[in-house]
Amino acid sequence: MKRISRHVMPGLIRFRDQGPHRRNFSRFTQIMESGSKISLDSTATAVALLLPPSESTNIDSIRRVHDRAFHKWPPHINVLYPCVRPEQLSIVLPILREAVKQIVLPHRSMVLDRVGTFTHRRNATVFLQPSDESEVAISELRSRLVKALGLSDDVGTHDGIYRPHLTLGQASLNSKSLEKFVEKCGSTVGVRWEASELAVLRRKPAGEMEVVDYLSLESDNISSANQEKSAENSEKVNSVWSECFHYSSEHMWTRHQTTEADNTSERSRPSRLSILSYNLLADTFGCSFDDRLPLIIEAIQKTTRNELDEVLCLQEISSHMMVKILGHPFFQQRYPFCSHASSSTLENHLNLFTLSTRPFDFMFHHFEERHKSALIVRPRSSMFQIANIHLTAALKDDMVAAKRRQLSSLTAFLNENAKNSGRLPVIAGDFNLASSSITIDLAVKKGDISLATSIVTRTLVDPEMWSDAFDVFSDSKEGPLSEDDGATFDVQVNPLAAESNAPADQRPQRYDRILFRKVDSLQVEDFCIFGQPNEEGRCGSDHFGIAAVLHAPSKKADENETTAHARERQHISYIQDDRILELQLLPFLPSEEDHELRKRSISKLTRILRSDARLSDVAVVPLGSFALGTYFADSDVDVLIIGSLPISAFFNVSILRLSNVAERFRGVHYINSLVPVIEVELDNIKFDIQYCQAPQILEQQSSSTDLVDELFINQRWALTLPPAAMRPLNTFRDTMHLLRTIDYKEAFQQAHRYLSLYLRRRGLYSVKFGYLGGVHLSLMLNHVIKRLDPTVVTSITAAGLVRTFVEYYANFAWSSASIYDPNHPHLNYRRTVREPIVILAIHSPTARLNVSSSCSKFSACTLSAEFKLAAEKLRSADWTWMLRSRDAVLDDFVTKFRSFITITIDMWDLPKAGMSFRRDIFGSIESRIPSMMVNLSRITGLHGQAWPFRLSSFRDEVETEKQSRSYYIIGLLVLPHIDTVDRKLLQSKVIQASQAFEAMMRQSETYNENHVWINVEPASQKKLADMRLHN
Repeated sequence: MKRISRHVMPGLIRFRDQGPHRRNFSRFTQIMESGSKISLDSTATAVALLLPPSESTNIDSIRRVHDRAFHKWPPHINVLYPCVRPEQLSIVLPILREAVKQIVLPHRSMVLDRVGTFTHRRNATVFLQPSDESEVAISELRSRLVKALGLSDDVGTHDGIYRPHLTLGQASLNSKSLEKFVEKCGSTVGVRWEASELAVLRRKPAGEMEVVDYLSLESDNISSANQEKSAENSEKVNSVWSECFHYSSEHMWTRHQTTEADNTSERSRPSRLSILSYNLLADTFGCSFDDRLPLIIEAIQKTTRNELDEVLCLQEISSHMMVKILGHPFFQQRYPFCSHASSSTLENHLNLFTLSTRPFDFMFHHFEERHKSALIVRPRSSMFQIANIHLTAALKDDMVAAKRRQLSSLTAFLNENAKNSGRLPVIAGDFNLASSSITIDLAVKKGDISLATSIVTRTLVDPEMWSDAFDVFSDSKEGPLSEDDGATFDVQVNPLAAESNAPADQRPQRYDRILFRKVDSLQVEDFCIFGQPNEEGRCGSDHFGIAAVLHAPSKKADENETTAHARERQHISYIQDDRILELQLLPFLPSEEDHELRKRSISKLTRILRSDARLSDVAVVPLGSFALGTYFADSDVDVLIIGSLPISAFFNVSILRLSNVAERFRGVHYINSLVPVIEVELDNIKFDIQYCQAPQILEQQSSSTDLVDELFINQRWALTLPPAAMRPLNTFRDTMHLLRTIDYKEAFQQAHRYLSLYLRRRGLYSVKFGYLGGVHLSLMLNHVIKRLDPTVVTSITAAGLVRTFVEYYANFAWSSASIYDPNHPHLNYRRTVREPIVILAIHSPTARLNVSSSCSKFSACTLSAEFKLAAEKLRSADWTWMLRSRDAVLDDFVTKFRSFITITIDMWDLPKAGMSFRRDIFGSIESRIPSMMVNLSRITGLHGQAWPFRLSSFRDEVETEKQSRSYYIIGLLVLPHIDTVDRKLLQSKVIQASQAFEAMMRQSETYNENHVWINVEPASQKKLADMRLHN
């Protein structure tokens, strides 16, 4: 540190000799007549030298973390501060402008060449100090301005002495802390710029200083720039792109100079890019970075794609680590372009660092949190733009909220940038986002997070906005895939992860991800996880790295898809059939009394909720089968509650109210892990309750308009609600849309009921098992009805609609065609390889735009075969076959398959296990069977079908309240073209999948070895001879 110098160098500033300033005198007269007196005592205004944006990057990187005033002031040197009161500014500015006009600056270069400190009682301010010449120039400039206002030099100073400086931040008086910060600030010394103007600033109500005018220091140009210039400069500061650094053996790491080869035209930019992301762990636990670096390099070397342009995104990089990386030959040769050099100023202890095989420009997008930002690079040879991120850590309410703010801010920035530049945005890095549903549920139970936060955690990465490279690619792999697959932080296998602070439990987490926008339809040609334990069990970091090869398809591929969509919209041929189905449906239809009971129960539910003052304004609207008129006597009633309370408060209050009055009550669970639902039973009717926080809907409702009409007709409010509120609300909007737009409603309702019974009897009506449900059936029927040719079909019957339905879907191209509402075709929807069936909801956002996301390839094959069989039966008028008993269908199922997987569940001592134990175990198994079916579908040459009903055996003891034994079965069929050798390999993969499912169940939260035993194994057809439907 150098002591502040105050000696004057004569001749640096010259003044024009203009004689007495008569105009200034007239201004003084105005002030005196107004009764005001000029004084420099207001912190609401200032006159300052502003550092230009081109010189601010390194300084702002330090100020952002260390300067409390970062968000209120740009980097500056105050000339007059405190200054005049805001109301005097309009009078004083002409005086200052006239004074500045008299000053001639032969040399306008400003240099900040040393670090200084001011010591206070509790901390110290660290700043950059002007060079001797610059300090004298600024001091004399201030003196001239002060005298023009009729004041002495000591006015407006702390102790009578003016000390020009540019604040970098504050530090504690701890000697080590202060010394370390001063050393860090030393990297910014040497800033130089040409001072062309003084900025006049005024404080806004929120506290930020806003530029309102400029005073030109240029002798040949008197500027009166306005606020627009301030906004322009501010924009430059926030979005300035920097050139990367380049390695050469001669000069080491220096700023890359743009060459002609860098300016690749958009047409010739490669459409493929390899992206790697690796969190390198700055805080070590007994294993230094120097010791780990060879392991890190080895892991990256095995993953690199030499034939492709490549970007390497690193997180948690300290200054020591960066020096080691930049000094290693591997990085110098493989990635000769990077975002930082050894001389770069690092914002934090843990930093983002990006390297590349090709030149790029980069910038930082800063988040609200002081230590968080995204490092965004745009390779000059690529059409991509990659954001390297490290979101806030921890599974806590405030930390998850911070993650949401950060990702939301980055998404908005990338979307806007993509619109302007045409580049395809990709996000790569450490999201610090718990991926295990068990971990999230456990955190709620322990009180670490609220219910609302658990919902945010599950929905933070919007599936309608972003595609995950791992998810998209993983469907092309064979073998089992569970929730734990793709984990990049695994305390069970990574010794460094085991030593770190684990989340709520020890479950593996997929913290690291590579995302791209769904609308961009990128293909994931390859994906891998690297950095896993070597032969000695050692890892280079507590995280594993991830790598993906992304490919942007050509416009021709999009044209082909549009053509395919046009083919899908051709008319469907209607099959005329006048058979009356009402007689077959009559035994299953609800009575008028049942209908009235449901209406009374909905009113009862409304009264119970409104009995609490906090829920007095709620509206209750029916959803699903009851609203559509397609329900049966044993159907649940789905309802949507619209209210003003935040979602977590609503569930807390409603659980308190309903748990005391309901015959049966189940706490909150989730639809597709996104939409929370309460199950409750009133008057022996089961309700599924969803909630939407939308006070603006309740406020806008006209007293003369029914809420249902208001929601359907007046949709202005839809633009004002957040996605979390729109998801459940759009379920209702879809229901209303079907009711209002489907012609032949009575035929639709009868056909829906008949097909529901058929699917139930055939074991195909179960969303949990990856088959169809009421929503799917409604959308599939809607698709058929609206694609009938209205010029040919003037009336339809329920029987004709059923036959048309099964004939159409018997020959449906499930793997390439989509089911949608022809009035809302979702032309921008891009299916992935993970979606063998696509049935699109009408409005978005929703829990899943593709409502059939739980279906597997097996589901598509099974539905095709079943609909072909049904179409054949109906051609011969065998309508009774469609509704055969479930026992007869079970016999068909067992006969159809030669091999099976059986899931045996033994439970005992049930009273001690708790009232809900049995139901929780069955629910846990059923919810995981679809994932097992997906894993089995990856085994080449195999077809499988799950029977969705629980079975028991004649040989077993009769089930009692204390004990039970139950079974689930999956039928397996080896395709004819598989030879003997492949059959043996296939059998081993089936055993592997069975064992993986068994292990997953035994690790589940509901599993208790003191009361249940689950066994999963292959079985022959003979072993199922005694099986029967569970009673």
